[in-house]
Amino acid sequence: MQHRTLKRQASKRLGSVLAQLSSYLEDMPLQEDRTVEPDCLLICGAPRSGTSLLLQYLASSGLFAYPSNFISRFYSAPFVGEIAQQLILDPNCDYKGEFEDIQAGLLPLDFNSDLGKTKNALGVNEFWYFWRRFFPGLEYGERLTHSEWEKQGGQRFWLEIQEWLKAAHKPIVMKGLMANFSIEVFLKHNRKCRVLNIYRSPVDNMVSLLNARLSFYNDIEAWYSFKIPDSIGCSPLPEEQVALQVAFNQLHLQKISNEYPDQRVVDVSYESFCKAPFQVLESPVVKEMLDCNSCANDNAKSIPVAEFEPRTSSIMSDLPGKLADREYLFDVFNRQKERINRVIYG
Repeated sequence: MQHRTLKRQASKRLGSVLAQLSSYLEDMPLQEDRTVEPDCLLICGAPRSGTSLLLQYLASSGLFAYPSNFISRFYSAPFVGEIAQQLILDPNCDYKGEFEDIQAGLLPLDFNSDLGKTKNALGVNEFWYFWRRFFPGLEYGERLTHSEWEKQGGQRFWLEIQEWLKAAHKPIVMKGLMANFSIEVFLKHNRKCRVLNIYRSPVDNMVSLLNARLSFYNDIEAWYSFKIPDSIGCSPLPEEQVALQVAFNQLHLQKISNEYPDQRVVDVSYESFCKAPFQVLESPVVKEMLDCNSCANDNAKSIPVAEFEPRTSSIMSDLPGKLADREYLFDVFNRQKERINRVIYG
């Protein structure tokens, strides 16, 4: 069994309080509407491909509601979390300084994260607790079929996001990595769902995943992040595992992107995004969503960041032996990519 390093472990007290809050909020009655299609932008891509930075950038624009660390506490009813966040943290909802001390200590959104985890109440959150409520098998490589959508509460998933959107008066943006291999099902059941598929240099992505294994588990052989479907089989070698992880995610999401010529799925290069991040706000998939939600534009903020410094694998000293050899890793990636194309996409 894999065990997180001590600094990666959450407190038992936090888990207990969250479970108690969840028991009060879970499955709150909502008006049944099988036609609901909320404006929701999902950020997909292989783990460690830049999804956190992309989410932080979009959140900092003020144009989207997003799962903050505060709202994440309300994973059983994010629309309640949105309202609570406004009541407590928004100065416009304060009355005679009742929460002035809390609001004075709020820090603005920044672009720092540690394996996807951010600090501060308004920092972005990966929000996996929310996803696990509906689709617990996705993180283990299971694929969601259209017939299983209703059984697993798919309609409730979109209903809760619709309530969240109504509370925030903005479209929603959040990570969707857990749905990477079933993203076509989410797109089918919500025509207003759009996807940003971010991809990164394969070797840099592989190195980042290997380093994440060491940081999270202190074990280079421990799998980090979501599993991939087992239809391809998996090697015992760490370098082949991360190569397979990156290649399978990239190939599947690229396939889905090609199947949606209507710009509902847009590919975003991590390296290009870092050089000119504003271009993602100019992409058709984002502009169309914002044009349909004029109220969101009233909340737009000036984004001071003109570009980011890409995180590359130039420093690989923590990796043992051949794992620090870029040419070797690139060769491993190409072999795994070829195998996936032959076995899966033949």
